[in-house]
Amino acid sequence: MGVPFLLNVLETRKAKAAFLVAGFIGVLGNEFDEGVKTFACRDFDWDSVRRNCKRFYVFSSDDDHCVPLGKGSELAGKLGTKQVVVRGAGHFNAAAGFLEFRLLLEKIDGELARG
Repeated sequence: MGVPFLLNVLETRKAKAAFLVAGFIGVLGNEFDEGVKTFACRDFDWDSVRRNCKRFYVFSSDDDHCVPLGKGSELAGKLGTKQVVVRGAGHFNAAAGFLEFRLLLEKIDGELARG
C-alpha cells in the first residue's frame, strides 16, 4: 500500500523523484482489495501529482502474485512515464527470493547525481 499512500502525499507535497515498486491504483482483483480500498480506489489528482514530482520510476515484476503486471502499466500511463518490468522478482521481497534491487539503487544514485 506504499505506492497509493505516496500518491496521496504527492497530491499536496513536492518531491524530486518517486520510486514506485509494485505500484498500483484501483482494485487488484484479488484478496487484497478490501485492505487497499481507502488508499487506492479513488480518483487521484494526477495533474497535481505530476506537477509536484518531476520524475517517476515505476517498477513491476512479471510474476508478482499480489499486483498484476497490468496495474503497473496503468499507473505508469497515469504518471506519463515508462513501466520497468523486472523479471522474476515476485512481490520484490525475500519470500520471492528477491534480496537485492541493484536497478533501484542505480536509479536513486542517478537522481542524487542530478543534484
